[in-house]
Amino acid sequence: NQPRRGRKSSASDWSHDGSLDSAGVDGIEIFVNKMEEDNDNKYAVNVNGRDRNGLLHDITSALRSMDLEIKTAVIKTDVSGLVSDSFEVDKSYCALSPKEIEQGLISRLSKEFEVKRKRTLDEGDKRKREV
Repeated sequence: NQPRRGRKSSASDWSHDGSLDSAGVDGIEIFVNKMEEDNDNKYAVNVNGRDRNGLLHDITSALRSMDLEIKTAVIKTDVSGLVSDSFEVDKSYCALSPKEIEQGLISRLSKEFEVKRKRTLDEGDKRKREV
């Protein structure tokens, strides 16, 4: 993993083995990094991986639930269904560390994924019974 182009990485972005720190769930990687050394509250949240129904909603809801204010977002989905979503967030009202933000996103996204998967399976079973 390399730092995203167009963004300066800081020493705090890198783990001990030289790779970017990240966390992930269900084929999705999550990176939370400080954007500027002189601004303690400006962070980049990057989400990369497989797209799924409702993913963008789940990400933005999770960020809001942690009192993170989304300043800008760049949302990209390629033809193969891979997403590369980048959010600039202000964490002035959020006391969580970057690792805690990553873990919060992982927790929220995995719960939302399971709920939606169960709903989809239940709807499929319901359709089979109706036929």
